[in-house]
Amino acid sequence: MPKDIVGRGWSFPIAINPQGGLSLTDENSEIVQAIRIILMTAPGQRVMRPTFGCRLHELVFAPNNVATATLAQRYVEEALKMWEPRINVV
Repeated sequence: MPKDIVGRGWSFPIAINPQGGLSLTDENSEIVQAIRIILMTAPGQRVMRPTFGCRLHELVFAPNNVATATLAQRYVEEALKMWEPRINVV
């Protein structure tokens, strides 16, 4: 993937680098961190973007069965397709 699409961003969690500035991520680690943020955010948590996130939190106390696993897969696929255009969800 071209670097201009992947980009750079603040590290998550936000950290200070040895020079005293904000730590930045690059290339693939930026995408990994973006995916982590999407999956760890429940819809409604962000006031200015209420639909951002993944519905995985709804399954925390669901039974451990095939139906729940199927729902989890669907929720992850939907969230990543919606919020992370730099990846292909397969």
